[in-house]
Amino acid sequence: GTGGSAGTGGTGGTGGCGPVTCSTGCCLAGSCEFGTTDMACGRQGVACVTCSAQETCQGDQTCGIDLERFWNIRPVSAVVTGSNWDVDFSDPDPYVEMFCPATQTNASATSSTRSDTKMPTWTNGACSMKARDIISTGWAWTMWDDDITFDARIGPSSGKHTVTPTQTQLLSGTVTVTGQSYVGSLTFSLTPQ
Repeated sequence: GTGGSAGTGGTGGTGGCGPVTCSTGCCLAGSCEFGTTDMACGRQGVACVTCSAQETCQGDQTCGIDLERFWNIRPVSAVVTGSNWDVDFSDPDPYVEMFCPATQTNASATSSTRSDTKMPTWTNGACSMKARDIISTGWAWTMWDDDITFDARIGPSSGKHTVTPTQTQLLSGTVTVTGQSYVGSLTFSLTPQ
């Protein structure tokens, strides 16, 4: 008899990094990484991502806010409405009291007073909180007109106004509140420490 014919060679595998070869991590330059670091975060063999400066690689291997990180919250600018703030009919002399967290009874920080303006800006008056507390409890504020005899409330109309931003708002770096008594708007900056 004659011998059988030789078999044909198989096709090579696809190789490389992907969902099949890297199911618990992510792919970086063709290599499977753990997917648990801020520089290489991801899972299921997708391309690794680098988390932004305000984020960290979470337990589910996605980038998100580091809830234990402290952030500075500072009033930046405002628009004050109304007229006849002072006895001489001049514009108000606004300052902001900050309560961090919102449940705090006494002010944690107070901005400087800006004289005779309805469009004040501030570079001070910041308080600090963990991201976890910012998005769960929030901070509160009051704005006052500094006067010789007694300070007049600009906003809110009573008590203090609580701000509880979302993670997206926190990551954006600013939050603006509007329509609180004579406070047309008040903008806060949010910066990680």
